[in-house]
Amino acid sequence: MITHVRSVLLLGLVLSCVSCSNARKKDVVCAPEKKGVEQKEKVQKKQGEKKQITATSTVYHVASEAEFNELFSQKKPVLIKFFSNSCPPCRYMKSIFTETAKTFGDRVVFVEVDTQMRDLQPLAQRYSVRGIPCFVMVNTQKKEVDRVVGRMESLEFSSFVEKALNKAN
Repeated sequence: MITHVRSVLLLGLVLSCVSCSNARKKDVVCAPEKKGVEQKEKVQKKQGEKKQITATSTVYHVASEAEFNELFSQKKPVLIKFFSNSCPPCRYMKSIFTETAKTFGDRVVFVEVDTQMRDLQPLAQRYSVRGIPCFVMVNTQKKEVDRVVGRMESLEFSSFVEKALNKAN
């Protein structure tokens, strides 16, 4: 009995460790890890409103579906990054996503959606997010045109954005 319990626990640990590294291949969600010190981001609030939409250079961070929907008023395709701060591949992609936003920001709206936020989970469900980091290009009618899941290098990600942008237009 004790051996069986140990085997089950060991299997659980192995699956947790493998989930992040195989997220791209198997569409599995990263296992939650202990949260470290989270980086605080500057919040830009519109005067007189209680909006939580924040921007870091050209990347938007939303706190609700309503704020997400406001981004489509810009009449540009939207590239959504579904992520979690507890996911190592997600943290790796953060700087690549931000740098790519500087390059393509005039043609695409870049937005980060934290899948651990309760208010944003329906948004992840709407776009059938099964693994993170997940990047979904959405046209101006909010229809998905392309997606990629997992960690990748900067050139590979830029190539994905260019290809997806051509499909969105």
